[in-house]
Amino acid sequence: MVGNPGIGKSELLKAVKNDSPKGFYVSDASGPGLTAAISEVNGTRVMIPGMLVLANNGVLSIDELDKMHKEDTIALHSAMEQLEFVKSKAGIKMKFSTATTVVAAANPINSFFDSSKTILEQINLPETLLQRFDLIWTMKGNSEINSYSILENTETTDDPLLKKYFAYCSRFEPSISGIEKQLSSYFDNLKHKSGDIAINARTLLAMKRVVQASAKLHLRQQAISEDFETMKKIFEAFLKDFNFSLSEIYMPSKLRDKLSIIQGLFRNKKHWAKEELIHELNMELSDLQSCLDILKREGYVYEPRSGKYEAI
Repeated sequence: MVGNPGIGKSELLKAVKNDSPKGFYVSDASGPGLTAAISEVNGTRVMIPGMLVLANNGVLSIDELDKMHKEDTIALHSAMEQLEFVKSKAGIKMKFSTATTVVAAANPINSFFDSSKTILEQINLPETLLQRFDLIWTMKGNSEINSYSILENTETTDDPLLKKYFAYCSRFEPSISGIEKQLSSYFDNLKHKSGDIAINARTLLAMKRVVQASAKLHLRQQAISEDFETMKKIFEAFLKDFNFSLSEIYMPSKLRDKLSIIQGLFRNKKHWAKEELIHELNMELSDLQSCLDILKREGYVYEPRSGKYEAI
């Protein structure tokens, strides 16, 4: 999560930690930090594991990731890529397992988003590290409004029953064989789109993990179309902030030209009624509705009243 200060990121991270069967939270790199550090115990130097190691097979919430020590940032890169890292210090060398789910938060450079720059230009972290995260959420808006609304409605439950449910879900290892063709087709279409981040093999793995996570939450051994649709909604919400145009993924080829024309109409005139568009474009109602639904989903237009559309 990358967002303006005071928007509630820390509370969300604490909620993740509290409701995880094995959850940890860290907001700085003091002590052993994320990885490990040398300490002296009864005159003997020993390696003390950090939070990333303690959270192995669990969840680690990292606050203010952009302010972490460079050494920890480098180790985090290795740990998330290889699910392990080697620490060498003061003549001691140890390998640690880090099959850890990482949920992190950071502030944009200069604390607030600048609409004239891309999102990636405003995150003070190496791009190679950012690529290790399956999803990057941006949290924008008025910090005063958002902090109050999120803090009032975010409950860090620490509910034992919820923890037990999540622990039970984790026993499932759902197969995705039933929706693999859908997933591959969707990925093949997406990787040809242009945006501010790369769509590559890591993206496909991330999609599979989200599909499996949805199936786990429903206690399914086999992922189904519902899990695939959940993944699509999540990824498309994420990719919109990185300047991806997703229209053609849904659009039959016969309507692609019409979609471009409709976008042009909304650039020239902000308000349109559905009847006006039908008359202007000489389109079938069902085809026009498909185009409008896509533009609504992409956040290009909205429908303040039934049949009335306005450009955003």
